[in-house]
Amino acid sequence: MKSDWEAEMQGSWWKEEKDLIDEQKAVVNLPQEGKYIILGPPGSGKTNLLLLRLKWLAVAGKKNVLFLTVGRSLSEFIRTGIGPKKIIEPEQIKTYRRWAYDVAADYRPDLLKDVPEQYEESRKYFSQHLAAITQQLPNGFYDAIAIDEVQDLEGPELSVLERLSPRIMVAGDTRQSIYAGNGVAAAKAAGYSERVLQFHYRIGRAICRVADSIYPPDAGQPTLLQRCQYDEKLPSTAEVVKCADLNEQCLKLVENVRVQLKSFPGETVGVLLPTFKHGVLDAVRKSLDSAEFGGLVEYHGQDGRDFPDGKRVFVVTCHSAKGMEFRVVNIVAAERMYQGPLGKRTLQFTAVTRAKTSLRVYYAGKLPAAMATAFAAEEIPEIGAVF
Repeated sequence: MKSDWEAEMQGSWWKEEKDLIDEQKAVVNLPQEGKYIILGPPGSGKTNLLLLRLKWLAVAGKKNVLFLTVGRSLSEFIRTGIGPKKIIEPEQIKTYRRWAYDVAADYRPDLLKDVPEQYEESRKYFSQHLAAITQQLPNGFYDAIAIDEVQDLEGPELSVLERLSPRIMVAGDTRQSIYAGNGVAAAKAAGYSERVLQFHYRIGRAICRVADSIYPPDAGQPTLLQRCQYDEKLPSTAEVVKCADLNEQCLKLVENVRVQLKSFPGETVGVLLPTFKHGVLDAVRKSLDSAEFGGLVEYHGQDGRDFPDGKRVFVVTCHSAKGMEFRVVNIVAAERMYQGPLGKRTLQFTAVTRAKTSLRVYYAGKLPAAMATAFAAEEIPEIGAVF
């Protein structure tokens, strides 16, 4: 018998053909050979489709497949969707950086002694050498390759993979581009056949309104709200919680998570932090660990990004949450998303769209302008209100 957690994790993945609509089935059934890019809003099933496509190819006899992501937490999340049949194996799902490291270890181990520790620098380092390394590999080294969140890859990172398989499918959304990358444009320029998913089913309408306000779509493109197929029988909510300081944010967080765990039994709660630095993680950890539900909390950091059975509250950075989903999302210390790399509106958009049904944003001081507008009640003020 499945635990509540297993049921929730499995609920993120399709288990029967009837779970798919026609536009999704069409993606899975595309001709086996070819290069495809799948575009669509958050919640449209892109990650699900990539995994299903690889399973479909594996059943067809193409078992030597590779599934690449940008973030480690996302790769661990995707592994929860492998399912009991184990059509593909967990080790076939990895981050692009892990794959690059493994290839270098096999064919240019001398390079590993100089790998930079900083993420962006290590990307550049591997990118400089991968083209030469992969030339040593035969054409068709993999039966098939899938890449999620391709918008966060650079063109050269994508191009080194193209000769390694005649079957490549990538997926992305430029509104969720949070790293330096141009992978969507690079795939289009390289002749990838484009498929667009029109609808999403995961994100409640209240959350769609916030996300669309934070980062509107390109001119002429539909909003998340217009694409929304979420069933509001479970009403969605989006609220902002103003606090005096980080300590009060943590107190409010504990109060709300306590209610959320009871309101959504067996489902997952995300606690998203803009950064683990500057005492933010320490304060959140101290508050959550001292709560009666502390044993249900898992922290995604350097020591691990797993989704262990029995855990229901996951504390991750906003960057690491990319591609993940939770019934409830709490964003703490949102005032730190005001400028610099943490101030990207694509990051704010990505963070809020991790929520399915309930979103709460906690802050002290000043909320980022785009977020402030998203949560503000519309009204027509008197002229005197500005003086």
